[in-house]
Amino acid sequence: MNANNNIKIEHSSLYEIASLNTLILLLGIHGKEELNKLCSVENYNIYHTGPKKRLVEAPNKRLKLIQKKFNNYLQKIETPKYVFAGRKKTNNILNAKVHIDCNDIQI
Repeated sequence: MNANNNIKIEHSSLYEIASLNTLILLLGIHGKEELNKLCSVENYNIYHTGPKKRLVEAPNKRLKLIQKKFNNYLQKIETPKYVFAGRKKTNNILNAKVHIDCNDIQI
């Protein structure tokens, strides 16, 4: 567990946020009007890339900043060792290794 991933969930700033206004303040959003504006499609640069024309929906700078801030709060929360998704330095191969001799598989 790294130093950035050691806060118990009940000590997180996100824990038990009871209102949208509290979340808006925490993330540095300037009111519900800005929140509504940030949620609109105009805040994304939408384009296709690569030979298969993969769709990319890239957020604008302001929205990306808020997403990073929210992610930073999430990344600080301690996660159980059995959680692999969304954790740095983990992957599907490590997850599979945990299950190699597992007898709990049901078909």
